[in-house]
Amino acid sequence: MEAFHFGYSVIQWLFFFYFYCFCGWVFESTYVSLKNRKWTNRGFMRGPFLPLYGSGAIMMLVVSAPFQDSVLLTYIAGVIGATVLEYVTGVTMEALFKVRYWDYSKQPFNFQGQICLSSSLAWGFLTIAMTRVVHKPVERLVLSVPENWLTVITILLTVYIVSDFTMAWRAAMDLKDGLVKMQKAKEELERVQKRLDVYLAFAAENNELRKQAMTEKVDSVRASAAEKMDSMKNTASEAVDSVKNRLGLEELTNSISGKFEALKNRMDTEKTSESLQNTQNTKEEIVQLQKKFSESLRWKEHNSDRERSYRRSVFGGNPTMTSTKFREVFEELKKKDKEESKEKPEIKEKEEIHDEKSGKINSDFPLNQILFGPPGTGKTYNTVNMALDIVCPIEGSQWEKEQRKDARDKYQEMLAAGRIVFVTFHQSMSYEDFIEGIKPKTEDGKITYEVKDGIFKKLCEKAKDNNTQITQNYVMIIDEINRGNVANIFGELISLIEDDKRCGASEELCAELPYSHDIFSVPKNVYIIGTMNTADRSVEALDSALRRRFTFKEMMPKSELVPEENNVRSIFKIINQRIEVLKDREHQIGHSYFMGVNSEEGLKAVIYDKIIPLLQEYFYGDYEKIQFVLGEGFVKKESESVKFAGDKSGDFDVSEVYRIVPKDKCNMDEAIGKLLNKASKAVDE
Repeated sequence: MEAFHFGYSVIQWLFFFYFYCFCGWVFESTYVSLKNRKWTNRGFMRGPFLPLYGSGAIMMLVVSAPFQDSVLLTYIAGVIGATVLEYVTGVTMEALFKVRYWDYSKQPFNFQGQICLSSSLAWGFLTIAMTRVVHKPVERLVLSVPENWLTVITILLTVYIVSDFTMAWRAAMDLKDGLVKMQKAKEELERVQKRLDVYLAFAAENNELRKQAMTEKVDSVRASAAEKMDSMKNTASEAVDSVKNRLGLEELTNSISGKFEALKNRMDTEKTSESLQNTQNTKEEIVQLQKKFSESLRWKEHNSDRERSYRRSVFGGNPTMTSTKFREVFEELKKKDKEESKEKPEIKEKEEIHDEKSGKINSDFPLNQILFGPPGTGKTYNTVNMALDIVCPIEGSQWEKEQRKDARDKYQEMLAAGRIVFVTFHQSMSYEDFIEGIKPKTEDGKITYEVKDGIFKKLCEKAKDNNTQITQNYVMIIDEINRGNVANIFGELISLIEDDKRCGASEELCAELPYSHDIFSVPKNVYIIGTMNTADRSVEALDSALRRRFTFKEMMPKSELVPEENNVRSIFKIINQRIEVLKDREHQIGHSYFMGVNSEEGLKAVIYDKIIPLLQEYFYGDYEKIQFVLGEGFVKKESESVKFAGDKSGDFDVSEVYRIVPKDKCNMDEAIGKLLNKASKAVDE
């Protein structure tokens, strides 16, 4: 049997190592890709190299060198050497990165999940194939390459692989740090939740304690309260211990946020509670719990775009990857990244920009703006994109350029999180609904009155609270803003919503609210987006003081959004040209009326069910003008004689009676032809 040289230079050994790293990557990536039925970049590094296979190949050559004449001894040497290498590598990587890049825990005859019998036996066969089949032609090829060329190639490969390995190492350490912080955050959140459960349970029993205090001595009540407190501590502790292993970080965060809110409401309403409201130690401890809760939320900062991108490539390339020490948070992170990668492409959010004068964030958006225009021009539709551009902007892009489903999903997420609030103004909307007011409350059959925060005040308070943790923008969308009595609804906000009057701005203003007497200001991270229909003359116009504090953006009909089939776009343009002449440009018809029209029947339905009723309102029943707009095919002029009753009755010739052609008798081809022909004549003239 032909023996190996083994008198290789350092360059040749390195080249062999890199070559077999590449071969291992090809084998593993092909196998996993076929198994998963999608392309998978296998391995620790991002480039096409698997160091474990390169190390394994070199190990096979070294350990089998003394036994080249014996297939059995070569096999045994390969099994032992490869098993030791795989175990040492696995243990070392898990100790460094706190994760396992392969896991044999479910394989029979495994040891600590790092090695297993089937893998070791396979390594033995690979050693035989390596030493007796593969390496010989590879050796001849490498030895035939001029040494200078081989040196240059090896040096270039070394630079690339070292660079790739360094990046992979750094990213793996970032992943480890993220897991550690997530685990600590989860443990801290569980402790916070346990204490909150105790307070909430104690608060729930508070009414009973107050009733007992009316008939028993104060000392006995306090003793009873102490016993109940101890009992509730044990009960709450057992409840938390029974569920804490089933709650993820997101669930814990949402649960604790709700409990803080419930406890705050309880303490605000139960003014006579000595056990909670007047106990300074309790209040201080709750403040400390809130501080710990805020600090625990910093685990979310370890979710940058770079880390997410690396995690997804690693998770995809290592399907069996796991972590024994951080199993729960690792699986939660792995599941979350998998769902995000399936749902939508990765979107990089824009960095925050702070305006020095007003202190607002992302100052390219006005703090207060109103979208105005004729009906159907997409004002409410566009508030979704505009609100998302403010709350979670995309770097180098805008939400209107993204898929509508992605934007709607993100919008619903922001609504649920309270970052965006949507409200429609109407004639019954009042200051008490929007800012604060006195509301009745029934308790034990008695009616009491309490001060309740309105929609906008709640949003401002939330924005102020979150502004102490991670700066975030909030948006209030007010649809049909001019349908309410705006001056009455806004009250002192007329002064407070100005850019330079916001909290933290150069000319900051505060006002005392009339019901609660709270000192109130509007934070700089609250944006207001309103919509206003210019065609609706039945509503109250905005007063000049409030108008001056808003930026107005006109939204007019866009003919390019209307389909061209069945002359729909031409009809749309012609109708609006005629309305602009007969009425004004504010009463034009928006493109949304015609966007879904894809057939003649659809066009007929839109004209009869939407356009004609709208024109009847515009022209106050003047059907002659409606005929000027739509043509004789839709509005027919007739002459008829009418006999009236009474002494002076007689025949009157009615020369101009205009009637809408019934929908079922309308010949659409003829009607559309007349509409278009009249348009062409008008254009020619």
